[in-house]
Amino acid sequence: MPTWCFPRALDDEGAYHMAQRHWRDVFERLRARLEGRGWATPWPAEDLLGGNPIFIAESKTEGRSFRIIQLAPGDPDDADLVTWVEKIHSPASNSTLTELVVACCPSVENRKLIETILHTWMRKGELDASPPKPLALGLDSFDSTWTISNGGVLPRFPTTMAMR
Repeated sequence: MPTWCFPRALDDEGAYHMAQRHWRDVFERLRARLEGRGWATPWPAEDLLGGNPIFIAESKTEGRSFRIIQLAPGDPDDADLVTWVEKIHSPASNSTLTELVVACCPSVENRKLIETILHTWMRKGELDASPPKPLALGLDSFDSTWTISNGGVLPRFPTTMAMR
């Protein structure tokens, strides 16, 4: 059973803000490793408490963005991490960007994988996340979406993901 980092984030405002700070800290740590590369957080004027997005970042220079959607914890066999890529128009930079969407309920078990996925996306615009071993996660693959759930061993991801 996963050890959830913010299990009440969607029903408790204090927990929600803790989760937001977590994602900002992850972003700042990754951005520092990349020496910026134009990555910024174009937050909307109002704070959206619904979890979509809980955090966003973009780089007009790189032509990419990512969006984190906070999911509620589910049953032990439910997916706790799903990713996909899509094209978006960013009002903040008035440009079309390729966006990685990470929908997850962060846990002790999946947080390193999430950081690896985000770092690789920010650095290369690819999803080549070969997580540190051993990782107690499983993978179901369909079209351009990966679903990670508990159980099994995670195989190596493809180096790029097809666009929808």
